[in-house]
Amino acid sequence: MHSLFLVLSTKCKEECPHCFYNVEPSRKYNEDLDVENLIRIFSNLRERNIEFYYLTGGEPLDHPDIFNLVRSITNIGAAPILLTNIHRPSESDLENLVNSGLAAMVVSLGRLTSAPILNRIEAELDSIVQRKAMLAKYFPDSISSILVITAFLAPYLSKILQRLKSIGLDTVIQPAFVPHTLRKDSMVSPFDISNEEWTVLMEEISNYSADTGLTYYPDYWNYLRDASGNAPKICRMGSDSAVIQPDGSIHACFHRPDLSAGNILHHDVDDVFNIMSGLAKRCHDARCFGDHCISMFLE
Repeated sequence: MHSLFLVLSTKCKEECPHCFYNVEPSRKYNEDLDVENLIRIFSNLRERNIEFYYLTGGEPLDHPDIFNLVRSITNIGAAPILLTNIHRPSESDLENLVNSGLAAMVVSLGRLTSAPILNRIEAELDSIVQRKAMLAKYFPDSISSILVITAFLAPYLSKILQRLKSIGLDTVIQPAFVPHTLRKDSMVSPFDISNEEWTVLMEEISNYSADTGLTYYPDYWNYLRDASGNAPKICRMGSDSAVIQPDGSIHACFHRPDLSAGNILHHDVDDVFNIMSGLAKRCHDARCFGDHCISMFLE
């Protein structure tokens, strides 16, 4: 296993319409991750040669032990990577993150999905340009972004990607997650737009695919729309990566609470990872592939 996702908290002041904690509030946790106790088992985790620790949420920067956690991950020779909203880090946060040894930052552009009117999108893009300049002072070569495509954002994708490219902000695009049971009442999922709108969107997805070398990406989107494309054949969640939730439970995947290997804070670490090896087999054929996990297949 080469990476762990640490969900420090499911709390966040942003109310992004695509966030699965807002779409499905039952997935939220009341507690925050007990970082102090997690650090105590880092020597065990170090023996497993885990290279990357993705610090996510919710908003991980709101966790009181975030800088101690970043420092502790760096001290065991691994790379801490922060997933945060582009508007959240302050200058003080950035200084502390640099001093603690943060390896990279992935910023969410969530407010774009809440600005479906063109002039609001342009205003938010102006704000992103300013924020990117500030972040780059501290992390000049290690910032990337995630852009979630909603139904009302899809028509503006070309304009948005051109602007992000102009400031050198590498971007992963993924569809908004909306459970099938809620889609009829939703204006969020890009898979419910008209055929004409879909054709335009897929032109942009194809251009993005060509630019990034992700030649299979349009297939995945078409598969999720109407099964006309090809789905991935292999999923490496549980084998290459796992997720530690705020209560310490460790799952093979963000979206498979049924695939729990126990609690990393309370159970023997070797036992937990032995169980995880078995759970990985249940993810391997990617039968549960969906719009909630498409970005996990970007390689």
